[in-house]
Order: sequence, then C-alpha cells, then structure tokens
Amino acid sequence: MTEENNEIILPENAESKAAIATMGEELREVYDDLLVRVNTLAKNDLMARYNIGTRVSRLRIDGAEAKYGADAVECLATALGISSSNLYTMSGITQTWTKEQFQVLLTRRSSTNKLITFSHLAVLMTSNNAADQLMAVETFYSESL
Repeated sequence: MTEENNEIILPENAESKAAIATMGEELREVYDDLLVRVNTLAKNDLMARYNIGTRVSRLRIDGAEAKYGADAVECLATALGISSSNLYTMSGITQTWTKEQFQVLLTRRSSTNKLITFSHLAVLMTSNNAADQLMAVETFYSESL
C-alpha cells in the first residue's frame, strides 16, 4: 500500500502474472487476500507477517492440498513476488506463538529500546522446546541481541 492513497501494488513481472493465471478460483481468493497483506509488509508490519502466516498455515493442514493444489504455497509465493521460505517461516511463527503471545512480543522493548524483528522471530522459532524459546526471547529483551 502506498502511504498517499492506500492503493494495492500489483506484481508486474511476467512470472507473477503467469502464476496468477494458473490459479483456480479458490486459490485466487487466497491470493487476493494475501496480496493486501503483502502490501502491508512494505511498512515492516510484523503483525501482517503473522496474519499472512496464519493464512498460509491453513494451506498446510490435512485436506488442503485437494482444495488448493499440491504446490499452493509455492504458487502464491511466485505470484506475490516473495520467497516460499518466507511464507513457510511466517506460517511457522504462527505455530510457535498464539496471536496473543505474539502481540505481547511486539509491544516489548529490549534493554536498549529495540523492538524484536522478523529475523529474530525466525531464529527464535527454530527450537522445538518451548522453554528454550522463552529463554531465547528473554535473552533478546535483556541483552538486546
């Protein structure tokens, strides 16, 4: 979205247009929703990344492949002009923290007044141990890593 008029910026490259052209109606609805959210990323909005991750997570549950296709995440990534690994990371973050927990992370500041970043969250979610994740988050806030 541009700040002047909140207009959605559409991908203009041929690869994105080709991916969009291959989408079925239901996947196109997901694409249209995600396009709005991806445009919000221009403002580095971590909550938008969380919301994108929530939507992508729905594409990864049992039965979703039949509805959206086997390569739905990759197709959306190409169409949106972002990497599928980023979409998977956003999805992983939603599997790591509830929306309420995530919102708390976004309101806290480190000892040097820094906010947590997407890169920090991507690293913090890689542990499968909740205690390790909590310790790493607290370390970030106390030591400003």
